[in-house]
Amino acid sequence: MKQYSLFLIIIFLFGCKAEEFCNSRLDGYPSIATEYYSILSAEGKKIDFKIQYNYKGQVIKRIGGVTNSFTFSENVYDSIIYVGDTIRILNIYWYPFENQIFRNFQAKTDIILSENGNFKTINKDPGFTTSFLYNKNNQIVNKLTYCDNCSVDMTWNTTFTYSVDGNLALSKTIFIDKNNNITDTITEEFSNYDKSPNSFKILRIFDDTFLRSLSENNYKKSFSIGTENWNNEWEFNYDSCGNLKFIK
Repeated sequence: MKQYSLFLIIIFLFGCKAEEFCNSRLDGYPSIATEYYSILSAEGKKIDFKIQYNYKGQVIKRIGGVTNSFTFSENVYDSIIYVGDTIRILNIYWYPFENQIFRNFQAKTDIILSENGNFKTINKDPGFTTSFLYNKNNQIVNKLTYCDNCSVDMTWNTTFTYSVDGNLALSKTIFIDKNNNITDTITEEFSNYDKSPNSFKILRIFDDTFLRSLSENNYKKSFSIGTENWNNEWEFNYDSCGNLKFIK
């Protein structure tokens, strides 16, 4: 009886329904909430990524993804393993080969962690390397990416600026060629943040949710200035606990 009474008190204090737990973890999310929005919105359909976790609360699988032809497929999935200071992501999908035989394609990403668990470097097939710098608040302020094995020798240098609330306000990416010439610059502004916990923090390991993972809360508006200008706005759903929710 005491345990039951305590459960009712918790529900009363946090405003949750009896059948609902205050869990901010995402079971999945739509592509419209991610950096794939501009690529996939042309397909004109609802696209959901599904997430699976282990008993430690670590992401071990993401179902759904984008192929090399920039189309969404449910045959694409990411398998994630944790070994020492490395998070290894295997991006796997099946694609048509010859005589309607399907061949498995697999790309590997290794995220190397520092002693405090921050991202130190990311090594991604076919030869991309990304390094990170942090400020005193343990926020990522610079991300530098280059590729040794690519046909185009290019460096992507991105800086991040935050508000006093710990939310991403601005990202600026400079594209530099092998002769150290700036070929393009893209600036993206983020605003209209909610007051809910950011459920995407644990999904920093994925490219399309990386920008969303950097903030304390969830931005609902972004404006991009570059070769092409993008102005995106979102309306999110929340449970009775105030947590961002997409897939049940």
